[in-house]
Amino acid sequence: MALGAGLAAMLISGPAWAYGKGAMELGLSSHYDWPGMDASVFDPAFDYGLVFHYWLNDRSSIMAGFDQLAFSAPFEVDGSDEGLDYTSSVFMGGLRYRPEMDFALRPYLEGGVGYESWTVKPGGGSLDNRSGSSVAYFAGTGLEYEIRRALTVGVNYRYLFYSMKENLEREAVSVPGGNYDVSKDPFKSVGFGTLGIELTWRIR
Repeated sequence: MALGAGLAAMLISGPAWAYGKGAMELGLSSHYDWPGMDASVFDPAFDYGLVFHYWLNDRSSIMAGFDQLAFSAPFEVDGSDEGLDYTSSVFMGGLRYRPEMDFALRPYLEGGVGYESWTVKPGGGSLDNRSGSSVAYFAGTGLEYEIRRALTVGVNYRYLFYSMKENLEREAVSVPGGNYDVSKDPFKSVGFGTLGIELTWRIR
């Protein structure tokens, strides 16, 4: 009972969260990604990234981030699955809002836009690589806990959406002359559900 009362008191009282205007945080993040929509053929994977916050007041911050994502998908060359690799580098900017609550676990909402550059490597080198870019959008929610005044850890769910105008290689068949007849599927509405952690240090 004493242990339960102590935990309850800690969660209710919470830390000071005295981050005012001009405070800055820098951190690391990692998420487990579930591909969806036109990317549903991809296998789930982990991403890794960096995050930066500039606090406007004690409830909201301007956030910037970078995520590196890498996925694999089936791709047949003359009936044999040679695999396809898709890598994506995303630069994001947006806002994070934390309601004023006197709890140690502090919820937040976030949203913003970004720029995504991608590379497709089909067939283990059988075909030429392709690359391009698109606009990205994200929205998410999470919980943060201030371990120490300068160190915060959190869990985060985020949805990433890429607005693309591409087609994704699905199958290749050899034709005379050493070339390939390549079949492609639409790759235009690309979404990823992501669940992960974020660890930030206050640098100012």
